[in-house]
Amino acid sequence: MKAVFLDIETDGLCPDMNQVLEIAVSIYDLHTMLCLAEYSSFILCSKRHWNFGSDPRALAINGITFQDVKDAPQPDSVCGDLAELFLTHDIHKRNSVFICQNPSFDRGFFPQIMPVETQHDLELPYHWLDLASMYFASSFLSVDNPIKPHDDSTIIRLSKDSIAKHLGLPPEQKPHRALNGVHHLIACYRKLFNV
Repeated sequence: MKAVFLDIETDGLCPDMNQVLEIAVSIYDLHTMLCLAEYSSFILCSKRHWNFGSDPRALAINGITFQDVKDAPQPDSVCGDLAELFLTHDIHKRNSVFICQNPSFDRGFFPQIMPVETQHDLELPYHWLDLASMYFASSFLSVDNPIKPHDDSTIIRLSKDSIAKHLGLPPEQKPHRALNGVHHLIACYRKLFNV
C-alpha cells in the first residue's frame, strides 16, 4: 500500500475564484515507511490575478510572494510532472491513497493542476484520507479512551498543530508552505501510528 502525502497552497479558499500557487507531494510505501519520491513546485500566477483575485489573508498564512510565482511553471507542466511521478511509482486506485490534513480543501483545488479527466485516465486513488479523522478514531474512539456521550466539557482540537502538540511534536514551521506541510503531516502520521 502506498500513500501520496499532499499539500496545496492557494491565494484564497474558493476553487472557483482563487488559484493554486504551490503543491507538494511525498510518496511513501506504507509498509516500510520509506519515501519513494518527493515533488514540489510553485505554479504560475498572472499579475492581474495576483492583484485582483488574491486574498491577502491567505498570502499572509503561506508567505508566498508574486516573485515566487511570476515565472513558475504552468499548471499543465506541473500536471505532466505529477502524472510521470504517479506512473513511475505505480500510484493507482487499487494500491494507493492520498493523505492530507484537509482533503476537502486540497481535493477541491487539485483539478486546477490535474483535470478530473486526467485523474480518471491515470486511475488515481479516489480515497483522500485526513489526519484529523485518523487522530480522532485512534485517540477518542479506542476501547481504552472512548468519548463519553453528551460530555460537553470535552473539547476536541483537530488542527494539525493541535494534533502535533498532543503527540509531543512541534508545530509546523511558519509561514505555511506546501513542502513544510507535507513533512509535518508525515511526522504526525508516523507518531500517531508509531511507524
